[in-house]
Amino acid sequence: AAADLWRAWRTIEDEAARREVQRGEISHDRVIQALHDALAGDDGARIAARLGARHRLILVDEFQDTDALQFSILGRV
Repeated sequence: AAADLWRAWRTIEDEAARREVQRGEISHDRVIQALHDALAGDDGARIAARLGARHRLILVDEFQDTDALQFSILGRV
């Protein structure tokens, strides 16, 4: 049952992502996920270095609302 729910959720997520791309849009959550995935990937160190060279400081407003994915990004940059 859990596997069926997971597959259904993935199908809905994939369709939502496809529609965003089709409209030329991307949600805030997908931006966060894409950056996290890029930083965790093979080029992650290079991407983090480029971001660090371009942005010397990161201001985090409402830190108490930072989720684990966002926190992971902050730790890599």
